[in-house]
Amino acid sequence: MARYQSAQDAAAKNDTNKAVAEAWQIIIGPKSGSAGEYFETWKQRGTMTPGIRNLKKPQIARQFDLIICIETSKPGGPGCATSTTAAPAAAADAGDKP
Repeated sequence: MARYQSAQDAAAKNDTNKAVAEAWQIIIGPKSGSAGEYFETWKQRGTMTPGIRNLKKPQIARQFDLIICIETSKPGGPGCATSTTAAPAAAADAGDKP
């Protein structure tokens, strides 16, 4: 998680990276569905069932896809190759869900 926090801190230093910093905050945040929540739960439990891993993997992947999409959509970049619903899906997955 320290590397994710470092990435968020670096993005937050540049005003043009506000969206990237916010996306990193979703990833490292404690809300249900975030990578931060998953890793903290894993650390506490010591193991995660295959069902939980299979459920969380696509949620967390969409969060990283959002960062990739934001970065590649910057001027001079190749543009975002993912679905236009990637951002809402990542934000919804980071919400407070049971």
